[in-house]
Amino acid sequence: MTTKKRILVVGGGPSALTCLWRLTAEPGWQDRYEFTVLQQGWRNGGKGASGRNATENQRIQEHGLHIMFGFYDNFFDMIEKVYAELNRLPGSPLETWRQAFHPEDLGVLEWKDNGRWIPIELTLPRNGAVPGQGGVMNSSRAWLVELIVGVFEVMFGPRAANALEHVMFPFGRDWESSSGDPSQGVPDAITKIVITALPAIFDLIHDVSVTLEKLMPRVIALVEDLFRALDALASVLVEGHSKLKLVLETIEVLIALLRGTAADEVLSPGGFARIDEYDFADWLVKHGLRNEHRTCPFVQFIYFAAFSYKDGISREKQMSAGTAYMCILRIASGPKGATYFRMQAGMGDVIVAPIYQALVTRGVKFRFFHQVKDIAIENDRVTRVSAWQQCVVKNGVESYLPLVSVLGLPCWPDRPNGDQLEGGGPTNFEELETYYASREGQSVVDFEVGKDFDHVLLNTPIGCIPFVSPDLMARPRWNEMVNTVGTVQTVAMQIWFDCDQAALGWPGPRPLLSDGPELYDTWSDMTQTMKFEDWQSGGEPRPKDVSYFCGSQPGPFLCPPVADDPDFVTRNTELARVEALRWIDEHMLQILPGMADPSDPKKVDWARFHDPKDRAGAARLAAQYIRSNADPSERCTLSLPGTNKHRMAADATGIENLTITGDWIDNGFYAACLEGAVMGGLLAARAISGVNYPILGERLYADGLISTIQPPDDGDLP
Repeated sequence: MTTKKRILVVGGGPSALTCLWRLTAEPGWQDRYEFTVLQQGWRNGGKGASGRNATENQRIQEHGLHIMFGFYDNFFDMIEKVYAELNRLPGSPLETWRQAFHPEDLGVLEWKDNGRWIPIELTLPRNGAVPGQGGVMNSSRAWLVELIVGVFEVMFGPRAANALEHVMFPFGRDWESSSGDPSQGVPDAITKIVITALPAIFDLIHDVSVTLEKLMPRVIALVEDLFRALDALASVLVEGHSKLKLVLETIEVLIALLRGTAADEVLSPGGFARIDEYDFADWLVKHGLRNEHRTCPFVQFIYFAAFSYKDGISREKQMSAGTAYMCILRIASGPKGATYFRMQAGMGDVIVAPIYQALVTRGVKFRFFHQVKDIAIENDRVTRVSAWQQCVVKNGVESYLPLVSVLGLPCWPDRPNGDQLEGGGPTNFEELETYYASREGQSVVDFEVGKDFDHVLLNTPIGCIPFVSPDLMARPRWNEMVNTVGTVQTVAMQIWFDCDQAALGWPGPRPLLSDGPELYDTWSDMTQTMKFEDWQSGGEPRPKDVSYFCGSQPGPFLCPPVADDPDFVTRNTELARVEALRWIDEHMLQILPGMADPSDPKKVDWARFHDPKDRAGAARLAAQYIRSNADPSERCTLSLPGTNKHRMAADATGIENLTITGDWIDNGFYAACLEGAVMGGLLAARAISGVNYPILGERLYADGLISTIQPPDDGDLP
């Protein structure tokens, strides 16, 4: 007779959902496990939670801008299977995963040169591979196609390359019905031969770089002479001067990258870890990049993508060179289908709700409105988990139905479904998702080991650990990890406009833009999501565009204890609105020049902001959505130099009945993103079950690219 292991899951973020998805995919899992998820508030998703505002035409309100990259193999592998299992009725909204995620190929880096912001457009290469299928690197056929598009872009520009991509690959409805070519995502013989030859290639580069060191002063002097000559012609060649200067900087970055790769054997076993102690830009400077060129957009973009500010207050950017290099390698060498994908609705609608539905159907129990306040440890075992019961569900905690239908699509609301709660639920529902909240009227529920659970899966973000378990923080290794790895708070802003993208001043294809003016330095037009917002029944004119902006917010390295600063989240939320107003006044016209006021071209035309109440001027900002992610459950995990070694593996907690998961654990990826969270969930599933579930790319950081891509087998030869 087999005894079930009762597992109490603390937190319903993507990592925990992934772990449960993997474990419940096994036949007969009900005979081995019983899962209960404790979730604060009314929705799953963690930092990826989104909500529908029923008072504002069921508009989507996100924690931030979420983009899925084409190398998210473990994520796409799971989500394709989730949609297949849901088997939605034909014609249903977002019936398939291909309808939910569309490939994109235009990226823009904003470069500030001599006080001017210059957009650098890039058509990011596409191929016929299928996300979630294949290996860490693509086949030589995929590389050949990408090379052709790259040459075309150099010759004719990014807009022409973008048009070529649209001819070569399906977009929109064509993409939705396409099957792709999975073999393009599998390293073939030619790819493996090239990778196998890399050690010899980098040995040669290293020899050449030693020679270049002797010539470098002369080369630099020559380049500086060229810059001075171009400066003299700046009055007539300003644009050409800037672009040539960027080309020279970029070449210097690439040379430093190659020299560092060769000298530190980065792509060999242990190579990424070998350079983890360095900041990425510092490491490039060590290998020949001039210090003044560390701000080159082709260096800085990875910092912006990962919100990599060591100290949000001082605005000092730092990121582990090993993690940054590995992320760049994956973005450049392993995207399937496209470099990035836009979701067609909110992250909660497209990702979290489908996984939640599948898990409920399989038999996983969810207890919403339970915010864990204490995980008690005795003799290296979790003995008790205590939680605030934030609301009382009318028919029992497990009867709460969290989703609502918006135009036929299951979605999370932006507030609890009050008709299912005693007294209609709290009016200050925002407090259900913060640790800086009043506890008035809340009772404590205790879960005891041996009675209510046997094992605990901890899925709270790393910044929450001081808030949920003083016992864990009292352990030196846990304390060191929490205080070393660290987090950063972020801001997000969504603006609905009464004019389209072209009228806003961006005439071409919709880009993913980064490296822009702080704080809201990353922008994406997300108008495709309005198709799934209910503007039809609201009776007001439909907006013509919605844009998402995000960035990191100045703030402390660690969240202060509630007793020390009870207004911490409230104050940062207000600061986010103040900064949004300042940013719009000072910087929006640099990105969207069409927003200029006709009566004063130096000012923003607030009349173009959609506002049902038709307020005047900057008061229309109140009709938009702005948030600060300052709470410990919402902050972004950092990837600082020298910190990866302090991360803890899923099964190495030092607590016999405690497993951890998240993007912050020792997951082999070490960057705050959905792919890292999914990998963490799969590692937790391994730790709980003892089954060696496959995880693509998990050994890349430890083994290096050269060892990860095996030499060609006889069967691979052409």
